[in-house]
Amino acid sequence: SDAAWVDFIVFPPRYYTTANAGVDASVCAGSIFQCHGMADSYDSLRWTTTGTGTFSDPTALDPTYTPSTQDIAAGTVQLTLTAYGQNSSMSSGSLTLSIAQPPAANAGGSAAVCSGTSFMPGATASNQTSVHWITRGDGTFSNAGILLPVYTPGPGDLAAGSARLVLFATGSSACPEATDSLTLSIHPLPQVALGPDTLLCAGASVTLNATSPGAASYLWLPSNQTTPAITVDSTGIGLHNRMITAIVTDQNGCAGRDSVNVGFKVCGAVGEIPGVEIRLYPNPNDGAFALSVRSAHPEVLNLAVL
Repeated sequence: SDAAWVDFIVFPPRYYTTANAGVDASVCAGSIFQCHGMADSYDSLRWTTTGTGTFSDPTALDPTYTPSTQDIAAGTVQLTLTAYGQNSSMSSGSLTLSIAQPPAANAGGSAAVCSGTSFMPGATASNQTSVHWITRGDGTFSNAGILLPVYTPGPGDLAAGSARLVLFATGSSACPEATDSLTLSIHPLPQVALGPDTLLCAGASVTLNATSPGAASYLWLPSNQTTPAITVDSTGIGLHNRMITAIVTDQNGCAGRDSVNVGFKVCGAVGEIPGVEIRLYPNPNDGAFALSVRSAHPEVLNLAVL
């Protein structure tokens, strides 16, 4: 049997003008944004902005856009790509460009502490979503993920005399991480050595010497004397033990200390005689004293004062 096929052909073919500005994007303040437009069946193109920034070439498909100061302050702008075709046809597409403020980090400046003392930095940060600290030494942070942690120097820090502390601030994914650092100097304490504990006879004395190189001041406790050395005798502390402490402060304000027990006792006292109580007072004395003898039975005693 016979068959026939019929089709309709439009000539010339129809072209539809289309434009697509791309997906929403983010850029860090101070950076340039690369546009990635797409268009079809167009005779000309035009990029426009709701802000006051500038395109490298507003008639190109993929120009760069430089946000203005006003754009940065506003935080967002809309970029629109318009394609113009034949017979006054046109199409447009837009994207929203977010402009993020970059994070800033300030570790707080270099500082110094005395050995045995912890340190809290005076750090500041802005436009950050998180912060973290690291040390180039071997100390520890109370919490490395907060802006103002407490840092405790480690043995290596003490031996080196310093440690480098680094602060990182992270903000928008469109912006690079910010960093800053400080040097923490660690001053040793003055060395004070008063020697071993001492027990002396009443009337004797001992000199305690706390002299230390680089000392700025001295303080003795409990006497509150402020000389490098002091003399201790039984007239001052009596016939018992007393803890004597020397505190030495250097030019850096660091203080070292040491303590020693000093005691006095009666030496060469009246000998003991069974059944006889002999008392001599005051003791010690300056040569004038009273002597008391008590016995339950008659006794013949020979006493000699030496």
